Amino acid sequence: MTPRKTDTDGPAPQCDVDFYADEAVLDPVTAYHAMLAHGSVVWLPKTGLHAICGYDALTTALRNHSVFVSGKGVSINPEVNAMLIGSTLHSDPPQHDATRAITFAPLTPKALGHVHARVEAEANTIADSFAFLFHADFPWAFTFPRLGRLG
Repeated sequence: MTPRKTDTDGPAPQCDVDFYADEAVLDPVTAYHAMLAHGSVVWLPKTGLHAICGYDALTTALRNHSVFVSGKGVSINPEVNAMLIGSTLHSDPPQHDATRAITFAPLTPKALGHVHARVEAEANTIADSFAFLFHADFPWAFTFPRLGRLG
């Protein structure tokens, strides 16, 4: 299908990006731009999924709970959905709002002010330790070993 910049009421344009391929994982910005060039909603035949592209389209979809229902799951993996139904991510208002309020309050900049210096120092330590590496497991390195030190 020819890329288009505007959307109509017809089927979503097809985009040949394989979002889970190594190239897309290593350079997701290029993949995002390719999808967005086709429209704000695209069909990805290699994964059998639709993708919503661009800030405006995504925020509009996320705020339309009657059409885009999170309470039945948001993952492409049914087992993950089954485990997380009812969590903040896998819920709709009013349940989503209630659980988000509980988790959001301690994460505001004001609430985190007392740990700012420690978080910044830890981030600098992590960045310094990776400065000369060509490969690293960044999610693991940034999360799990440091949770106890930042609390």
